[in-house]
Amino acid sequence: MSSMSELMPAPSEQGQFSHEQAAQLVNQSKPKDTLLTNHTIDLVNGLFAELQACFPAWRQAFPDTGALNMAKQTWVKAFITGGILRQEQIRAGLNEARLCENPFFPTSGQFIAWCRPKKKNANDAAAHRLFAPALPRPKEQVMAEKARGLEGVQKLRAILKGKGRA
Repeated sequence: MSSMSELMPAPSEQGQFSHEQAAQLVNQSKPKDTLLTNHTIDLVNGLFAELQACFPAWRQAFPDTGALNMAKQTWVKAFITGGILRQEQIRAGLNEARLCENPFFPTSGQFIAWCRPKKKNANDAAAHRLFAPALPRPKEQVMAEKARGLEGVQKLRAILKGKGRA
């Protein structure tokens, strides 16, 4: 039987999930024709950087780069197993992480639960209405809103003009 150190790639010096480690990981857990792309590797590294910013006690879970790289590999496997395969799902998980009051790094299972859709409540809609004007919008949407606004102003002028004549 193989030891855990034989099964997992050696950690990189910079604490980043290297392309070689990713290829070795994928070869252990998935068919040979499946490879992690550079984009996926960058996504995992970026995810962990964000989570480290959200959870100031992250060093309790990952005291060295070897532990951090091992976690990244485990999380990739957990994402595959848990069906977390889209960036929108990861963004949802990060939104939950930013709201978490616990300073300690979540488990992969906890993060996966955060990635899954939640039931909407009335507060979500109210918050969206409150913050929607501050969110970036496509140029086409802005132009359509301006056009509707001008139509409304023209209608109001017509109404006021009509009352003035009566």
